[in-house]
Order: sequence, then structure tokens, then C-alpha cells
Amino acid sequence: MFVVLSKHALKRLNGKRQKGIAVYDVLKAATSIPGFITKTTRFKGFRSQGRPFDLVLVDKNKPKKRIIVTVIGED
Repeated sequence: MFVVLSKHALKRLNGKRQKGIAVYDVLKAATSIPGFITKTTRFKGFRSQGRPFDLVLVDKNKPKKRIIVTVIGED
């Protein structure tokens, strides 16, 4: 599966609340979710260097790709 990090998600990763969350960990978390996500869905409980975060994802059919809509860092 091809994973795409949206411009919005990349912008959020540079924000103060998401400090310490690595792009590698976000991509790894997105690929670890099995199945096909038909609607934009929030997934909770991921960690990057001890920093918890959530992902909002959606899958597109043509070509098969998963889009990371946004990353939400938790305090």
C-alpha cells in the first residue's frame, strides 16, 4: 500500500503540540492498520519516542493509497 502524508499533516508535525513525533513513526503507524478504511477515521494509541499521538486516515481506491489526513499529538 502506498502511504501519502498530506500537506496539512506535515504542517501539523512542525507544530508545538506534535513536537517529538517523527515522520517515520507516523508512516509506520499508518501501514500497521489492516484493512480498507472507507471513511475518514481517527485511530488512537500510537507512540513516537514516548510521545502519544492519533492519526486520521482514509484509503483511496485509484491507485491503492492511504492518505494521512492529520496527526494529533497528545499531552
